[in-house]
Order: sequence, then C-alpha cells, then structure tokens
Amino acid sequence: REGAHRSLSKIIHLDSSNSQLEFSDQDVILDLQDVACEIAALSSSFPVRSAPFTLEELKDRLPLSFRIEPAAAAAVPILAESSSGSSSSESSSSGECKTEKQKTSQDGFTILINQVKARQSAQKDVGFVMWPSAVALSRWLVSHPEEVRNKSVLELGAGCGLTGLVAAQLVSEGCVTLTDFNDVVVKNAQQNIALNGLSGVAKSENLDFYQQDTSREGWVDPKGVVHEQVDLILAADVICQKEDAFAAARSIFSALRVGGKAIVVSADSEHRFGVECFHQACEELGLLVTARDVREIYDGNLLSIDMDKTTGYVNGMKLTMYTVEKSNSQR
Repeated sequence: REGAHRSLSKIIHLDSSNSQLEFSDQDVILDLQDVACEIAALSSSFPVRSAPFTLEELKDRLPLSFRIEPAAAAAVPILAESSSGSSSSESSSSGECKTEKQKTSQDGFTILINQVKARQSAQKDVGFVMWPSAVALSRWLVSHPEEVRNKSVLELGAGCGLTGLVAAQLVSEGCVTLTDFNDVVVKNAQQNIALNGLSGVAKSENLDFYQQDTSREGWVDPKGVVHEQVDLILAADVICQKEDAFAAARSIFSALRVGGKAIVVSADSEHRFGVECFHQACEELGLLVTARDVREIYDGNLLSIDMDKTTGYVNGMKLTMYTVEKSNSQR
C-alpha cells in the first residue's frame, strides 16, 4: 500500500507545464493525473496533505457552462423575414437524424462545452477554444426560435459547437449538423453533443470550406460524399484571412437551399483579417446580404453574458451579423 501511495503521489504532483516536454506528453500527464486522483479517492488513508491542483487548474478540467437566454427585447423582430418564405418541415429533414422533444426557449437553457485540451500549435487549431461571436449568435437564436424550428441546419466552422448545440435545442422536428475541417475539433464537437444529451437530433461531420464547388448542389465532405442542401446555415467567427471569406461564401452557396438563409456573426477586420471581403464574396455569387452591428441589436444585450469565457473578447469589440439569402434567381 505504501508503495502504491508513493507512486500515485508522484504522478499527481508531476509538473505538466514543463516547457521541455512535448505538447502530447503534457496531455498524457494530465490524463494520468486525472486517473491517479480517481484511484486515490477510493482510499480514505491516502496521504495527501495538500490539494494536488489549484482552483484554476481544476476549473480548466471542467466544461464551460453557458447560460443561453433570450435577449430582453426578444419580442421585437430585428431582421426581416426572408422574402421567399421558409421551407416546409417535409423538405427540411434529410431523414438522417432522429427527432426528439426539445426544451422550450422561453426561459433559456444551459449548454456545457468542453474545449479541446491539446495545445494550439497552428491556425487550423482555432476550433479548440470558444470565440465571442458564437455566444452572441446563440443568444440571438434563442430569441428567434422560429428561425430554427423544423429546419435542417448546418453550422460551418463549428469549433466547440455552442451555436449548433443551441440550434439543436430549438430545432424540434429538424436536424442539426455541426461541421469543421479539423478532425480533432469534429470529434470534440461530437462529444459535446453527447454531453448535452443531443445525440438524437445533432451530429458532427467534416467539411472543408476550400473543397466546396458552387457548380454542385450540396456540400461535400473529404471523402467526396455529397450531402443535401439545408434550410439554415449558421457560422460564428469562421473568417481569419481574405481567402476564408470567399471560401465561406462558396460553402454557403453550395450548401444552402433556394429560399434558405445563412446567419453569420464575426468580429470586424481589426480582429479577424479578411472579414471585410465577406460581403463582396457573397454578392459575387448572387447571394443577398444585409449586415448589422451586433451592438445595435437589443441594445447590445447579445454581448452581455458569458463573454469572459471566450477567447479574444475585449470590451468595445465590434461584431457584425450578416444575413445571407439565396433567392430563386441563384439556382
């Protein structure tokens, strides 16, 4: 017993932040420490005199909790309805997802989010963490559940999946697909779907902006499988460079049904390079675009809660909400 206690204690007190360790080795140490603590907790005689982790370290191991509630003025519509009207529920569902009764949006609900624990090493890893626009778009959605209900929904660049998970709570008779191009991010999104009990109505898939072709009706995954167009596309902070703006526009054009709508929220070009090209990129494809400063919506209440849990948010940051519509003349 004494030898086992000593071994567990050594593991628990290992310094995983050692800069000489590879990131993958640091992650292995964190996993081992979690297991060691679980084993130690089974013994009432385990001699731990001090907490093995600081409060901040413990918080980092827990999911982020986002309370998504309607904005104060939710009864007042802020964006015009699509001139083409919404699609019927019969045409919305692809039949790939089972449906289940979802919670009402009147009082809001809580979404739990696990960020990817691995260290970010490249731009492709931006989906490892939460970004501000996802919170703003999520609060707008819960204030406008009619935009989601009975629709087929696709989230582009879902990252940790907050926006798609909120849509899944609201969709009722529809189906929500969370997509990203990073396999690690896609796996984490699927785990967050399960964490929130939404596996019956949501799923995660791999979609790369740069593989989409506007001559094709539908979006294509890396295996070359073409998926059906959807009624509603959601995207939050998906543009990091000029090329992303045009690739995102092509993805929207390919994946969106005629009469469908995309809601895209992004920080401005001071914080997201290339976003200033998004309006032009959509118009070049014949998509109809309107834009609005998020601070002007509901007196800025979309930005009032949980922004401190996101990466890169600063007071006064300008977020823009783009509404993109695909009319009959486009396809």
